Amino acid sequence: MGASSVTSNGYCVSRVGTAGVASTANRYSVPVIIACESHKFSERVQSDSIVFNELGDPNDLVYSQVHGKDQQPRKDSASKALQGWDLHPNLALVNLLYDVVRPEHVSMLLTEVGQVPCSSAPAVLRIKMA
Repeated sequence: MGASSVTSNGYCVSRVGTAGVASTANRYSVPVIIACESHKFSERVQSDSIVFNELGDPNDLVYSQVHGKDQQPRKDSASKALQGWDLHPNLALVNLLYDVVRPEHVSMLLTEVGQVPCSSAPAVLRIKMA
């Protein structure tokens, strides 16, 4: 898998859904390897995907755009249940764009520096700063 960022505490920020895949793979003892260039290592510390994240358009959860045409309702049952969500004043959809993968679910980080464990993120940062 790829990562958008690796924080200094070893957590990997990646596309939404990645944390679930990594957690399931870890549960079944399948190695999880994340590829990330060293310039994506950050001094930021993050342990969840709620505090700092980007929000997508909530209508993307309900509608899909086909080849630049007008938005079409999605076909799955969950999206059908959400149609008309904006008519309910007490309902807000949150479309998170990134997940945070826990370091214990990652077997190895693959960088141009080499193969390193998540616990070595500070060392990669030191090499990057030098």
